[in-house]
Amino acid sequence: MPSLRCSILRTSELKYVFQPRATLQHSFAGWTMAFGYLASDTVSLGDLSVDKQIFAIITETSADFDYPDSGLIGFGFQIADALHAVSWLMNLANEGKLASNVISFYINRQEAAGSEACIGCVDSTNFTGEPEYFPLYPGNSSQNDWTIVTQGMTYDNKPVSDQSLVSAFDTGGPYTVVPTKVAKALHSHIPGAQYDKDIPAWTFPCDKASSTAPIGWMFGSCSTVFNIHPSQLTIGEIQKGLNRCLSAIGQTGSYSIGLIGDAFLSSWSSIFDYTNLRMGFAAAV
Repeated sequence: MPSLRCSILRTSELKYVFQPRATLQHSFAGWTMAFGYLASDTVSLGDLSVDKQIFAIITETSADFDYPDSGLIGFGFQIADALHAVSWLMNLANEGKLASNVISFYINRQEAAGSEACIGCVDSTNFTGEPEYFPLYPGNSSQNDWTIVTQGMTYDNKPVSDQSLVSAFDTGGPYTVVPTKVAKALHSHIPGAQYDKDIPAWTFPCDKASSTAPIGWMFGSCSTVFNIHPSQLTIGEIQKGLNRCLSAIGQTGSYSIGLIGDAFLSSWSSIFDYTNLRMGFAAAV
């Protein structure tokens, strides 16, 4: 969470006065940066509370972190934690404070109100049908992130690559990021798509977003295609009137795994199941 010294995060709701334990420098997915200190305190949300929870107090961030935030709550595994600490959610689970060791998300599209994180529960009013579940990879004590094996991305319900792709899920960002080869194969199907090195990002004509064939993912060995809602295929216009929109699918040459963000997770309600080391998806309403 931001400290009183942090001016870049545009929030007036909460800033924290603290006694530092240690310094911190951390990057998020290799792009945004945060600097600050470690602290511990009782952290509560509703009637869920953890004593002596270790967390980060942010005094400075990179400029691309400039959006309203009162803080970020991570729920990754300890081995991946930048603080080498147990996350708040994992502490709740380990202390037996949850009715079920799951957290489910409903993320509304276009940043509209109504998103929900159901901690210790699955809210079936947020989706239709029954969730399909997929085991985490590697699914053992060395689990790093919430990752599963996928068949990769699809265009028009067909894989764009013949290689499987381990992919991690990130509820904290709009983008989906895949290796460069996959991004090129996908965008080659979208009329007018091109990679802009100056941004750098893939772009395509805004008026093509609603008419392009479905774009999605296939997970595990399942034949189900999980398509992304058409409204989520772009981040928005580069400049008003140009009819060029930023693709929600980015590329990276630095990582061999995929990173699946809110473009997908706003189309499908997601269930992160800590007890059974699996993830589930059902069509969001």
